[in-house]
Amino acid sequence: MANDLNYYMKYINFQHSQNDDIQGLSDKLSEQRDNAISPFTIKINSNQAESILLNSISYKSIIKDKKDSLAKIIQMNQGIMKQGDYVEYYNTSSKKNDTYLINTKVEAKGLDYDESNIENCNSQLKFQVNSTIYSIPAIIANQTLYTVGIDEGKYFTTGDTKMSCVIGVNDINKDIVKYIFRGMRFIFDSNGQKLIYKITYIDTTTNEGILTCTLQEEGDLGVEDDLVNMVAYNPELIDEVIVPSVGEYQIVSSINNYDYINLSSTRTFKVVNGDNSTFIDTFIFKLEQSDLNPTITPQQLIILIDNVTLTTVKLTANSYNVKGYVNLVATCNRDGSIYKKSVRIKGLTDL
Repeated sequence: MANDLNYYMKYINFQHSQNDDIQGLSDKLSEQRDNAISPFTIKINSNQAESILLNSISYKSIIKDKKDSLAKIIQMNQGIMKQGDYVEYYNTSSKKNDTYLINTKVEAKGLDYDESNIENCNSQLKFQVNSTIYSIPAIIANQTLYTVGIDEGKYFTTGDTKMSCVIGVNDINKDIVKYIFRGMRFIFDSNGQKLIYKITYIDTTTNEGILTCTLQEEGDLGVEDDLVNMVAYNPELIDEVIVPSVGEYQIVSSINNYDYINLSSTRTFKVVNGDNSTFIDTFIFKLEQSDLNPTITPQQLIILIDNVTLTTVKLTANSYNVKGYVNLVATCNRDGSIYKKSVRIKGLTDL
């Protein structure tokens, strides 16, 4: 009996030892798998990676040409890019900074990266809302359908002069895109001739993050269209201008009432009275997050806010290529009234 018991205990100890060895081997393999470096990780940390701006924020990505297509393939770490986002990077083929739109569904590849297609934005949708001019990068393509016929024995050709337009809708520009409506007018340069095109169709449901619209030629510019800034007149987007009365203030730029600052540049803003009468109030200035880019902080956009006087402030934009919008807020020391101005931080060549 004692021998049988000893044998049984040895068997149990042997089984435990075997199980421990198997568990140890399994843990070791799991650790090696977790610590393994994937081919994508190697590439994204090498000189094969491109430095890009995704919605004005810096990232690394892999960009490759797509066979038999003008589109390109983009690969990034998982969970970053979405369909409708914009990508800016220096294109060695065109030798300039180009803006691309992620215009296809983002798909997970493997365990560590996502992949999608990007297409070059060859135009802009430019429009004005009150005193602010917006530009949204767009992919424009000709949709003109031609009709050939005979009139009084002579052949003729007519076209319906349509264009398709695709833009991205993302967290940065969604509050700007909401202004776009059916019937909205735009100025486009057609072979040196400035023409008005009007939106006749809008689709925001077929592809998430993508707005597709059809534009039809309307004709020549009207007297209220702004040829200098290439902005068509849309009365639906212009509120009645109310001139502030005495004691009502507004924030303006000290020169030409510009509402933007170029990267690495400085601009002075001041509080003015509606009738330019003598000031009786003083103000405290601060910066506030803009709803137009909720992921970009004022500190990323503005590196210095300098209170020049009690009614004037000087702002210095960043030199890190971070673009976006920030609210300049002036609070009246007398009654606490608050006045705001949206200021855009942009590149020197940006529209």
